[in-house]
Amino acid sequence: MKKLLISILSLTIYSSLAGQELRFSVAPTSNVFHKSYDGDETYDSQARGISASIDYLHFVKNKLGLGIGLGFQQNKTNNISLTMPTEYFLSTEKINLLTISLKSKYNISRLFYFSLDPLIDFHLNYDPLQVTDNQSGLGFSTGIGGNFKLKNRLYFNVEPRLWMHNLVPFHNIDTPFRLSAVGINLGLMLDQNKTEKNN
Repeated sequence: MKKLLISILSLTIYSSLAGQELRFSVAPTSNVFHKSYDGDETYDSQARGISASIDYLHFVKNKLGLGIGLGFQQNKTNNISLTMPTEYFLSTEKINLLTISLKSKYNISRLFYFSLDPLIDFHLNYDPLQVTDNQSGLGFSTGIGGNFKLKNRLYFNVEPRLWMHNLVPFHNIDTPFRLSAVGINLGLMLDQNKTEKNN
């Protein structure tokens, strides 16, 4: 796992040297869905988390950019389990995900864009004793954001985003819990184009 992380990070840094956009961002997140199994277990949709990512994009056309991203997302879930007909057990669990995203971005205008990214998620330090299922699998993320110029080629990035994990699990699960979250990415974007893009 360590060798994989080092290889991905090295590839991202190397690619960014010749890339057109490099973005660093963080986002406070909130779980947006919960799932109940036969009325016995419920996952609280109000749990909070945080996401951080580094993204590289190369524009294959004037408005269309493709690239790769590496992210880390930590989410908390509040699990309510029915232990007896009148008794409940509440537990809070952390879900740490390492995510590789295949970035796609379409510039709607000079300032604003739409993004749709397939995800490959790896659930770090998964404990089979946890109530929450292993979230390793395929998912997707989408957002609409804007880049606001600070100086030269440096921009402030704001992007409301939705993440949906574990849509295609890497493990056989009959009724998987699919973690979903919303958040607002806040970060810095470096435009490495030699000339301004005509959006």
